[in-house]
This record gives sequence, C-alpha cells and structure tokens, in this order.
Amino acid sequence: MSRHPGYIFKTVRADKDDYWEKFVTELVEPEEPKHRFEKRMERDRLPYTIRLNPKTKKYEVVETESVKKKLGHKKSNPLYPSAEKMSVSKHQSTSYANPSKGFKPSYFGWGKASRNELLVGVSFNPDDCLFWLMMLYDGGTHGRQKDFQTRETAQAYLDKQLTGGIFCESLEQLEIAGRKNPKKYNEVLAGLKWNMGGSSAVVVFSDNLESRLLAQLRALDLKKRLAAKYPDKKPITVPISIYPDVTDSSQTDFMPYDDDQQKKDRDEAKSDPDALCYVEAIDFVHAGTITENKSPAHLLQTYILLEKLGKKHAKDYLLKINCNDFYFLMGAFHHAICRDSSESVDQLMTLISDMCLDYPNILCSAATGPDAGENGFYFLILALFHAALKNSSENVKKIVDVVLKLIEKCDPAALAAL
Repeated sequence: MSRHPGYIFKTVRADKDDYWEKFVTELVEPEEPKHRFEKRMERDRLPYTIRLNPKTKKYEVVETESVKKKLGHKKSNPLYPSAEKMSVSKHQSTSYANPSKGFKPSYFGWGKASRNELLVGVSFNPDDCLFWLMMLYDGGTHGRQKDFQTRETAQAYLDKQLTGGIFCESLEQLEIAGRKNPKKYNEVLAGLKWNMGGSSAVVVFSDNLESRLLAQLRALDLKKRLAAKYPDKKPITVPISIYPDVTDSSQTDFMPYDDDQQKKDRDEAKSDPDALCYVEAIDFVHAGTITENKSPAHLLQTYILLEKLGKKHAKDYLLKINCNDFYFLMGAFHHAICRDSSESVDQLMTLISDMCLDYPNILCSAATGPDAGENGFYFLILALFHAALKNSSENVKKIVDVVLKLIEKCDPAALAAL
C-alpha cells in the first residue's frame, strides 16, 4: 500500500486583515502577473539567501536576484522553468500534515486570541505544489530571516539548521522532525495550484458554526471564480473539509463537511442573530437573493462579509438595496458612531459613498412603515452630532466630507424638501 501523501495547508485570515480576495484571485489565475503578490515583507533584499533545490533535494546558498542585477551578474538557473512557476501562486507560507500517520501539527492562528475562533483556509495535495523551503518553525519567513549579508554567514546558519533538524529536505523528513517536536509549527514555502479533480479543498480549522459558515461562503466564492474561468467545465465542485482534532487519535484524515451538514448549519444560523448575516451572504452569492426588512445591524454585517469576500459581491449587493434599506443603513451608521466602532464606521463610509455615486438622491429618501417620514439625512446628521460629542475629530472630518459630497450630488429640490 502506497504512503498517503498528506496535505499542504494554510489558514487565511478572517479578521480586520482578511486577505481572502487577493489570495483567491491569485490562486485561480496564477498565470496573470497582475494578480501575483508578495506575502513576505517587502524590503531591499540582502545579497544571499537559502533555498531547497528540487533537483538535488539539497539546500544551497545563492545570490538574490536583485543583487545579481545590481552587480551585473548573470542570472543563475531558476529552481523551476518559468511556465511551471507561473502555473502556481507566488510561494508563500504553508504547513504540512499527514493525519493518516498521526501527524496533525498545530496551524497558524490557533494560539491567537483575536483569530482562533474564526479560522478557515485551504488544503492541497503536495503533488500540486512547488517547494522552496521545508522546516520546523524558527521565527518564520515573513521577515526574510533567511537572507544574509555574506555567503559565509548564510552557510553557517544553514549548517546549524540542518544539524539541529530544523531544515528538512523532504516532507517525510519534516513529518519525522515534527513528531519529535510536537509543540512546534512547521512551515513550508510553497507555490499553490488548485486541483479541479477534488484533491484541493476549503478547510475549517476552528470547528464552530461561524467558521463552518464562512467556509461555505468562501467555497461558493471560489466556485464562482472557477466557473468564470472554466465555463465549459461542469459541474464544478469545491469540497469543504474539517481539520482533524489534534487530541483525538481516532481522527486520521481531514473530515468531509457534506451538503447535508452544510444545510443543517444554515438552518441553525437562521435562528441565531449573530450568524444570520452568513445565511444572507451565502444566499446572495449563490442565487443573488436578499431578505426583505433587514435590521440596520444585519444589513451592515452582511455587507461587511461580502466586502471581505470580494468587492464585486459587495457592489452587486448594493444594487439590490432599495431606498428604505438606505434609511436603515444610515441608522446603522449612527449606531456605529455611538458605539465608537471604527471598523464599522470605515466600512459604512465606503458603502454610503459607493451607493450615492449610483443613486445621488437616495440620501433624501424617506423610510416607509412605522418610521415613515424620517430620512437617511436625519441619521447622518445625528451621527455627526454624536461624533462631535465624543470629540472624535477623525470621524467628524470623515462624516463632513461625505455630507458635502452627497449634498453636492443631490437634486436641490430634493434637499429643499428635507
């Protein structure tokens, strides 16, 4: 029986530094240079760096390309041919697991109180990846700690890491080293390629309702992007799995999260005010439908989810919002100011500005139903009043700028009727 290859995996942040849209855009179209972005710290490179050569299966110290160009040296043979390199994402930090062998290392983000309750990412078959580095975590690659001023210091560091079992020359070696150091992360610098055959998946790392719903939302987004790129490939499926419990020895693989389980979670979320926005976002991405009579908080939460998922989703959602919804939106803006929620204020400022570019007179629209007669402008001015009371000069300036822009765009007759 052949050895299970294991999985290359990574978490993709879902906090204020969420970068899913950039990540998935590059993943689907890695061949497009405009989508490829640097995940490590951008700074002037030092002259020497360390890499794993896939041909020799050995590490080597090499000059960095920027230094070669500066010194007029010829470029060395690249690790991979250009076409092969452009078929995967720009190399980035990932990890390796092989649950079938009991190797279930910790994943990045699990120890961060601000992130560990909402962790979703992706996994790949190692055969669909290209590799630049495999190691037990020793400070990471983001800050380019593997760059050095001289060849001698780079070689000395490399020798030390090899002797100490930190650098590994194969995934099998990494698994062995990881077993000896169960509390350590492992890090693999890898270029990633999505496999349409089912061996790639969206992964739930924090197994709770919100993470599972976010996984559904991201899987839908990825499916739509793949369908747009490959219109002749049907059906397109994006599997979702759950990372195995590191404390449960009976879990020897990533666990499938099937359609029935997904529907059960959506049904549960419909009765949970904090999770309802996920159902709205999922329904919108799937079928373009929205729920009528939304509360201000629900409207805002759904928009923020869609804006993080992709700007096109957020813009399409705006086109579905009617005048009565805009009145509620202004109410949400007022509440965000009162709570001094800076993230919500910034999101709403963007949303309001975007809406008014398409519907300049919407500011003057009044609510219907029990709030008939009041309008969005009333709440906008109320938000400005409370921002001034809180002495939030930054928010006051933001609101004044938006008010002036909106007034400039509004029909004078509509403004006179306020």
